[in-house]
Formats: sequence, C-alpha cells, structure tokens
Amino acid sequence: MKESILKSVYGQDVKLMEVCGYEVAEAFSDYKSEYEAIRKNIGLVDYSNFGIFKVSGEDAKDFIQKLTTRDFEYLAPEKARTALVLDEDANVISLVHVFNLETYYYVLTDIQHIEKTNSWFTKHIFGDVSVELLTGKISAISIEGPKSWQIAQNFLPYDISAFAFMNAIEVTYENQKIVLSRFGFTGEYGYFFFAPAEISKNLWNKILELGTDKGIIPCGMSVISSCMLEVRQPDINTEIVEGSNLFETRLQWLIDFTKEEYIGHDAIMKMMDESPKSGVVGFSVSLDAKVEKGDSVYVDEDVIGKIICTYESCSLNKKLGLVLLENKFVAVGLVLDVRGKSGENVQINTLSSPYIIPESWLIKMV
Repeated sequence: MKESILKSVYGQDVKLMEVCGYEVAEAFSDYKSEYEAIRKNIGLVDYSNFGIFKVSGEDAKDFIQKLTTRDFEYLAPEKARTALVLDEDANVISLVHVFNLETYYYVLTDIQHIEKTNSWFTKHIFGDVSVELLTGKISAISIEGPKSWQIAQNFLPYDISAFAFMNAIEVTYENQKIVLSRFGFTGEYGYFFFAPAEISKNLWNKILELGTDKGIIPCGMSVISSCMLEVRQPDINTEIVEGSNLFETRLQWLIDFTKEEYIGHDAIMKMMDESPKSGVVGFSVSLDAKVEKGDSVYVDEDVIGKIICTYESCSLNKKLGLVLLENKFVAVGLVLDVRGKSGENVQINTLSSPYIIPESWLIKMV
C-alpha cells in the first residue's frame, strides 16, 4: 500500500483507509469537529495521494485540448479549469482539474482514477509532450474554510483579494518553488499547495502554526465527501451510474459544446439527440432513517429509481443524498417512498442544489 509523503505528521489518532492501493486519512478526529472546522474555521487536508500529473512540452496545450471536454485554447497562464476525460464512447475516464502554469500544466484527479488516467494519457501522447505522474514526489495540501484566506495571504506577494477563484501561481517557500491555487471542493474559501516532497512536512506544520488561533484542524476524506455533496460538487465515484450517460447524471456542465475536436465529441453529440431516460436529483431524509446506496425508490408499487449515495449533513441535521430516477420524476419538492434492505418504508424529499449556503459565500476578505 502506498503511503502519503505526509503520513509522519498525521499524529497517532488518525484513522486510515485504503483506496485503490493508496493509504488515505479517513479522519483525524470526530466527524462533527472536522465538519465545523471546514464550515466555520479552517480544515487542513492532505490530497498528496491523489493523481498529480505534470504535462509539458511544445504540444502540451494541444494534448490537453485533445483529451478534455473543456476548451483550453485560450485559458490564460496562472488559471485553472475543471473538465472530463472521456473515451471514444463518452464513457468517463476521469474528472480532472487542470492548472496552467505557463510552461507546463498540473493535472489533478482522484485516487480511484490515477491508473486509468495515467494509462489513457500515455496511450495518447503525441509530438513534443511529456507526461509525468508526480504522486509520491510532491504533496498536495489544501486549506478550506471561511478563514482559510487568512493563512493563504502569508504565501502571496500581493493582497489576497486579488487572487481570484481558479487562479494558480508559482510562489517561493523555503527557497523552493511551490504552486498555490485558489481552488477547493467544499464551496468554502479554498487554497491548494503543491510542494516538493522535501519541504512538504515543513509546509504542513507551518500552515498548522499559522492557523493556531483560527481554529484549524486536520480533516479526513470522510467529511470532505459530505461537504462536497452539500454544494453539489461532482464526485464521479458516486455519480457515474452504470447504464447512464453524462446528461442523465447531470455532468454536462463540464462540457464546452462549441468545442469540436476532442476524444468523445461525436458520442456526446449523439447523446444530445437522444431523450434522457433518467436523471439525478438530490434529496434529504431524517438522520435516523435507514436509507442506503442501492435502495429502491417507489411510486405506488412501481420502482422508479435507486439511491446513489447518502451522507450526513451537520448543517441541516439530516441525511443528504442523490437518487437516480426515471426522467419524468426528476423534479424538486417531491416526496418519494424508499424501501431498503431492512424492509422499512422511508419517505425522502427531493431538493434543488446547493443544499446549504457556505459561510464563505456570505463574507468578504478583509
């Protein structure tokens, strides 16, 4: 099992889990404390075992263009963008976050799709393109929360308010170049640090030190997943349902439809001509309700869908989830019956997203 290069600074109380051969911090403390840190203060998260690729060479931009669903032709240096990587039939290879650092690109994807993405990239290299998998060689450290900008300011040579969402720049720390991006997954102010392995532990500890009086604590992947759902941040590990296409899983916003040349384009155009058979919508239910992934959803005695995922929302004091329904039932404000493995009937309420309003949306950097 591959360990994070930051494992030695985790502390003794961390709960670890294995994901596709990689060791990941699931939790550092109790769930509620980590949730409160992200939603009220600052959560410190280790993404170092995610897939981190460096794409460089004269043809790097054309390579990114060919393999992704968004248009990177005019993406300015020091900017970032999220896209999908598809195969020829528009099946999802991975969801990627691409950072343009002028002379090279960083491409970030989740752990579950590292190997598949690496193989796909390698298969499609052409011209003057170099693709290097940096996972295990550099760290990816994130701070997220309404106070996180106060820490990020210490690493910027100018006022933090000028550092816009999806910006990405090289800065100097400990006499070495690191990449800092305003980017995150939870809807709060978020910042990502990509740093060489030899200074990563120092950087982690420095961030903790800077956040001592701001309520910062390390947070694991468990709480990140629920925070992502609350603001409907896409998680393809739960939302890609076998037999459903990108329009049915509501991921079409990650496609630039005016872009004409990329792998999967023709299949996407064909999907646009077809009426969706199903669709994904959010729902809420009481915390004590026994609703699980795979449970069937009914109208009268007819099965009309199934539960995709559920997570606890401390803000709402409810369970939130996603459900895949027959297309005619994809609407908000519905009350639907779920019958789970326990045999118990539970009623869920369909919702529009976002399901909470993050505090960061309501405050300004001062």
